[in-house]
Amino acid sequence: MRETLVKTEEFKDSPLGEVPKDWEVVNLGSVLTVLYRYPTYYGIQYVETGVPEVRGELILDDGYLDNRLALYRYISESTASRFHKVRLEPGDFVLSVRGTMGKVAMVATELKGAVITANLIRLQFNQSLVSPQWARHFLLSNIFQDQLDLETSATTIKTIQAPALSSMLLRLPSFQEQEHIAEILDTMDEAIAHTSSLIAKLKQMKAGLLHDLLTRGLDENGELRDAIAHPEQFKDSPLGRIPKGWEAKPLEAIADLQVGFAFKSEWFQEHEGIRLLRGENVGYGSPDWSETRTLPSKMYPNYREYELVAGDIIIGMDRTFTKSGFKISVLEPSDVPALLVQRVGRFLPIGCDRQFLKVLLNSQPYHAALLAQQKGMDIPHLSKSEILEPLVAVPPVEEQRRIATIIDTYDTRIRTEEAYCDKLKLQKQGLMHDLLTGQVRVTSVKPVKEDSSQIAALTTASPNAYLHLSHHSYQ
Repeated sequence: MRETLVKTEEFKDSPLGEVPKDWEVVNLGSVLTVLYRYPTYYGIQYVETGVPEVRGELILDDGYLDNRLALYRYISESTASRFHKVRLEPGDFVLSVRGTMGKVAMVATELKGAVITANLIRLQFNQSLVSPQWARHFLLSNIFQDQLDLETSATTIKTIQAPALSSMLLRLPSFQEQEHIAEILDTMDEAIAHTSSLIAKLKQMKAGLLHDLLTRGLDENGELRDAIAHPEQFKDSPLGRIPKGWEAKPLEAIADLQVGFAFKSEWFQEHEGIRLLRGENVGYGSPDWSETRTLPSKMYPNYREYELVAGDIIIGMDRTFTKSGFKISVLEPSDVPALLVQRVGRFLPIGCDRQFLKVLLNSQPYHAALLAQQKGMDIPHLSKSEILEPLVAVPPVEEQRRIATIIDTYDTRIRTEEAYCDKLKLQKQGLMHDLLTGQVRVTSVKPVKEDSSQIAALTTASPNAYLHLSHHSYQ
């Protein structure tokens, strides 16, 4: 980004603390032309086509509404006409004001005339005083969200009424500076969106390649085998056609499973000691330590056979299945030391490459086989035998290593982009606070737009075609 921001010391006192001398502090209601909550209603009849109804679950984290119209419910025009005060206009905002507080979205042109449900409130800014794009960033900011939280902290079910919302204070720059602030923050949003799109494409590419690698494998030249051009390189198996030299085996032929110890809950503590990796801590790809329990350090030597090490592959042994599959995590150095607890299993390779085993266990065919064999079961947890029972296609060890290396290349790239995206989000959060409080002022804005051509033309033609897409940058 070009140098467009300057520090300032020209502040004045206000009810919100120091603000720039040329800014105003006003009530939110004074810059709104509409602030209205949908009346409670019952018995609304939905129709196949008509006026879309905006619900809280359609509000996205970026401050926009989901544009997939198939997700909307529809009411008739005659019904909608009874509630004309909540007929939305482009540039309006909807804000969730009950339950999940503070979700906010700006209304796009294609939703002109839509209505909102009772848990939302409609805000329409006076667009001669407030830029809608600036308003979007303000309503998404921690500055506004923290104020909203303070207003509702005393209630059992979080809710806010229109008068309380109207009385909330905000710092108001000139309209021109609002637009400059919005341009800068929009540019950051574009960078985040482009990076998120790239991550999604990389994951899609990896999924397609992973399927090919686990069904076709790599020939002596490191290329995917072609079952159509070279059928002689394949053979029949219980899993369908697989490369010659591969074997269809139950997972127990290449891995064992160690089940954790049943530690007594009264031994648990929350701070000092050795972490216990429980079912709640197993995540999709990596552990989740947000709820940590520990074992007193003096007891640790008695359970060293359950000590986990970096690189261990673990599985949560409950039957919970989501679109991400069953919970399987790989431990990093930061995850240890830790001890294995009951209803969590650790995979132990048997004559199998550990990295290939990780790839295999995270594949869709393994999760599908694990899901298929438990239909009709009402036992809440998977057994060791169930986890090790599914058939898998097993290549020779050397080919396992080559497959794992290729997938690791993709995983490394995805992690790099995810870390970059997280960095951008943190940068935007800090910059948003400084710009919206006036701690940093805008003098002129010439944001450099991203070149999105880097994200186009991705291909999975060859597993060795590494991705050379550069990081998004500003000059």
